[in-house]
Amino acid sequence: MEKRKIERSILLAGIVMGMILAPPACAGTGDDNDASYPEFGVEYKCNYLAGNNQPSSPTSAEGFREALSSAGWTESFFIGDEDRNVNRWTYSGLDQSYVDGTDIVYFAGHGWNQGILLNSAPGSWVYFRNCEWGDYDLEWMLLDSCHTVQLPSELKYYPHHAMNGVSRMRI
Repeated sequence: MEKRKIERSILLAGIVMGMILAPPACAGTGDDNDASYPEFGVEYKCNYLAGNNQPSSPTSAEGFREALSSAGWTESFFIGDEDRNVNRWTYSGLDQSYVDGTDIVYFAGHGWNQGILLNSAPGSWVYFRNCEWGDYDLEWMLLDSCHTVQLPSELKYYPHHAMNGVSRMRI
């Protein structure tokens, strides 16, 4: 198990470094300053009310934040356990100001093949069917969560459009 974590960390670091060194692509319609003013956002969840916590989430989120900040990217948001606003992730909410208002987003926490879990409180699931990332600005998304890309049809194909305009990678 420890070997798998190390291999995954090395792979993730390589992916992030590749994205840092490459100028961001332009997606959506909301931002034409990607090459000179790249932005990132980070959200992680560690302590879930019902237990089964994710103790490595803060460390990986901070590492991602540090890597992009030191490469000159601008932080749009960094959100941890204290908050669980599903509207930041959904097309009917505030996604253009948060998730879809950046060039790259990193999420660490619980997930499954139809969404991610912001907390174990009722109403804390972000269902992919309610998202439309990349239609405004987002180009890249890293989901450090179990099973989130297990069913690509939940992310991309009709009637789901969560990843329209966003590049995704299965790790």
